[in-house]
Amino acid sequence: MPNKGAWRFGDESIYQMVLTELERGTGAGPFRGLGEFHLYDSANANGVVAKKIMALAEEKNLALLGKRPTAPPIVAHPNAAHS
Repeated sequence: MPNKGAWRFGDESIYQMVLTELERGTGAGPFRGLGEFHLYDSANANGVVAKKIMALAEEKNLALLGKRPTAPPIVAHPNAAHS
C-alpha cells in the first residue's frame, strides 16, 4: 500500500489498485467500504481519478471517508440519506 506521500489522485494506478483490492475482497467477504483517503494533493481532489473513486463507491454502495489537511472530513455513505 503506498504511503500518504505516494498517493496522487492524478495517478491512474491508484484507481487500478482500488479495483484490484475490491476484486480480491477479504477473508470475511467483500469490502463494505473504501475506507479513508487523504486529499494532500488538492490540485487533483476534483480530478479524474478522485471522481472515478467516488463514482465507484456510489456504484458499489461502499462507504468512503475523505480527509483534507485543514478542513472537516468528507463522509460519504450510500445509506446516509436514508438514516
